[in-house]
Amino acid sequence: MNDVVSEIAIPRKDVTLGRGHAKGLPCAGAIPAAFDDLLHDLRQPLSAIDSLAYFLEITSPDESVREHLQRIQAMVARAHGILDRSSNLQSVSSSAA
Repeated sequence: MNDVVSEIAIPRKDVTLGRGHAKGLPCAGAIPAAFDDLLHDLRQPLSAIDSLAYFLEITSPDESVREHLQRIQAMVARAHGILDRSSNLQSVSSSAA
């Protein structure tokens, strides 16, 4: 197999979005709002999964099914924790700006 090497100069422009307050960007303030929307959109299905798993856990006669549902609930709780920490980091970085 022949190796083809071509050197193409690709112009790069470094952009830093310093906590949603980048100079010259008209939508810089939308970054925290979009992040909050994303967190909200991720929390809603997680809450639905948690509620359904709880309902199935209390109504299922099968112990192995209940154990699987408890694992699902634990994973949902961990995901909620990640989202909460992300939200806290975002709010701290926004207030520091």
